[in-house]
Amino acid sequence: DRQPSCIATSSSNLEQNLMASTTNQSKCTFCERYTCGNCMNTCEECNYVFCTLCSTTNYVPGHDHLERTTCLDCASMLDLQRTEMMEG
Repeated sequence: DRQPSCIATSSSNLEQNLMASTTNQSKCTFCERYTCGNCMNTCEECNYVFCTLCSTTNYVPGHDHLERTTCLDCASMLDLQRTEMMEG
């Protein structure tokens, strides 16, 4: 998998903070990498901000034309709830 070029790969926190302050980048809530605002998504469940690597967009069950963006943790929780509803 290729990483978008706007996501910081530097291991130095000082370098990342300097780059973020000079290039208007934000920090992902999950992986803590800095990335541009265009590559950030707000989770529709928890409302935290995540990079494109730590978020996903899926169709809303029963509404194939509606999309929902969530972080990976909330996506897993929603999948588990959907599975439990189908089984019980």
